[in-house]
Amino acid sequence: MGVQGLWEILKDVKTNKKLCDLKDQILAVDLATWICEAESVGQMKNAISKPYLRNLYFRITAFTKNGTRLVFVTDGKAPDLKWKTIAHRLDTRQDVQKGTNAASGSRSRLNARFNECCQLLDQLGIPWIKSEGEAEATCAALNEASLVHGCLTNDSDAFLYGAKNCVSKFVQ
Repeated sequence: MGVQGLWEILKDVKTNKKLCDLKDQILAVDLATWICEAESVGQMKNAISKPYLRNLYFRITAFTKNGTRLVFVTDGKAPDLKWKTIAHRLDTRQDVQKGTNAASGSRSRLNARFNECCQLLDQLGIPWIKSEGEAEATCAALNEASLVHGCLTNDSDAFLYGAKNCVSKFVQ
């Protein structure tokens, strides 16, 4: 989700990088970011049954060819504070997600996508971690501990969790 307006505040210290600039680096990837991006592309909704798997495969291929190693992180249980926002989002969506219960913290639709993606990651030999809570917090912890060079996430709150470097968008 991120902190509203934080990317705008940080714009003066951001740098633009191309995929080739990330060669020989290890990045922690907030998998939910990639899933949500793939599902938000209107042209893919009716053309491809599982756009998140397609995009995951092609992005992994691009990063691997570039010499960038990836460690994926899936979300665990969202903090209670976040569920009000999630419930509001679900109420405003036209295709309300079945299997999502804001009161219980269940995100079965997203978790089903995580499971499919993690099966693909296992087949490709790409490591992944299930976070206890927010994926961006785990990505940030890996970055803060210098286990990865940066976090690939659109959630600006990764900085609040201690991330030193975040990649929010990349150009091939």
